[in-house]
Amino acid sequence: MDAALSPTERAVQFGGMVLAHAAYIASDLPEGELICPFAIITKDDRRQVVPFEADSQAEAVASGKASLAEFKDHIDYWGFGREGLWSEPGSTDKTDVLIVSSWTHDMEEPVTLMQRFRPAATGQFLLLGAVDIVLDGHVLTSDKADPLRALVSNGIAMHPSRVPWASWLVH
Repeated sequence: MDAALSPTERAVQFGGMVLAHAAYIASDLPEGELICPFAIITKDDRRQVVPFEADSQAEAVASGKASLAEFKDHIDYWGFGREGLWSEPGSTDKTDVLIVSSWTHDMEEPVTLMQRFRPAATGQFLLLGAVDIVLDGHVLTSDKADPLRALVSNGIAMHPSRVPWASWLVH
């Protein structure tokens, strides 16, 4: 990661790589299957994927979120990926989203990235629109999110499997 970036910017970039991993998994899931919540933790140049399997998705997500407290004193970066549903304010319609919470040292709270998507089981996996970025519990407006979205893109490009993000993306 670029040391000239702020902790939040570094976390956003790392989160982009984790988001690419979530999309890579989701792009091939059969109907009725959800992403197993996972964390990617990094120490120095070593990355490790930690799955959170449980009897329910809610239990797995709770374990994954709690893992930050467990790992934070021993790692450089933490990114927690999962699948969820999002409703626009004022709407009852739900959209599938890939969600990544990402953290590095000198951050109080993780930054959250959300990418709407259409599941592969519908016939074609698609990413829908721009990544939403949540800081301090608020979705950033486009003018504030756009510079960070460039860092998300940099992180996506860092994924070792060369995820075909652009071919999945529908604006």
